[in-house]
Amino acid sequence: MRDNKTGLLWYPALKKESNWKNAIARCEALGLRLPNQDEYFDAEVHGIRKALPDLKGKSYWSSSRIDPVFTIGYNSKKGTTYYDFFFTPYSVRCVK
Repeated sequence: MRDNKTGLLWYPALKKESNWKNAIARCEALGLRLPNQDEYFDAEVHGIRKALPDLKGKSYWSSSRIDPVFTIGYNSKKGTTYYDFFFTPYSVRCVK
């Protein structure tokens, strides 16, 4: 699904959860990338989250990182971001 306001194309969620480093690698292998924290906020504001049924109720990785141990994820149920360890498995959604 394309966000017409940003031009960002949101791809369907990948079937298997991954840790942060593997999520990045999986998206890159497809010629895509993980969305960053701001792009998830834009998706909230532009209504993209409501239009993507597989986005609802899951936690996804973002490409945003705080330090060597913590990264920023996205909680689609609440529409908020959170901090977690990079080795925790979460769902993966790629963008282009």
